[in-house]
Amino acid sequence: MGSLYRFDAASLVAVLDLALLGLLADGPLHGYELQKRLAALPGVGGVSFGSLYPALRRLARAGYITSVAEPAAPVTDTPVPMTGSLGGEVAAHRARRGARRTPRRARKVHALTEAGRAHLRRLVVGDADNDTDDDRTVALRLAFCGILTAPERAHLLAARRRVLTDRLEALERALTDETDPWRRRLLAREQALVTADLTWLDDTTAATADVVTPTTPGGTP
Repeated sequence: MGSLYRFDAASLVAVLDLALLGLLADGPLHGYELQKRLAALPGVGGVSFGSLYPALRRLARAGYITSVAEPAAPVTDTPVPMTGSLGGEVAAHRARRGARRTPRRARKVHALTEAGRAHLRRLVVGDADNDTDDDRTVALRLAFCGILTAPERAHLLAARRRVLTDRLEALERALTDETDPWRRRLLAREQALVTADLTWLDDTTAATADVVTPTTPGGTP
């Protein structure tokens, strides 16, 4: 899985925005849960809290998400029974003091707004005819293409298929010209990977042709 930190600064912002909005489209989440789910996304990898929380604040300022703090848990003491002796009372006092829990820092729940959902759709659609050659960003867009209409999904998949078909033809030409056995093996590996991607695209296109895009409570995709 590719690492997020291989992107340049501008790409990092775009990828984080897409990933966070896409995850929040499924429902509100805390920052810790977002971090865990980001790590499992194709093309993203691990994201530190030092990158995550500034991104969430940026999205909140733009009106794409809301961030609401949950009430903090109250301070509680663990009951320690009375002993009836001076030494026992001193020990009990120390036990009670050690058992006190500090208040848990209030966690924020992050949720997608309607403006955020519209922005997510724009990011996933992108310019399908011209920006489907980056494997990692395309994988991330495909991860959230359930938000698109059927024609939009079909257009994105078809554009990606054209890119992979061109790539496969270039690999076949390179294999024909290459004589070094090690480079031929690497080219053959890339050829197998691209062929597998094309098979997956064709299967996915056929399987999702009739999938209806879910709507929000307001009735918009």
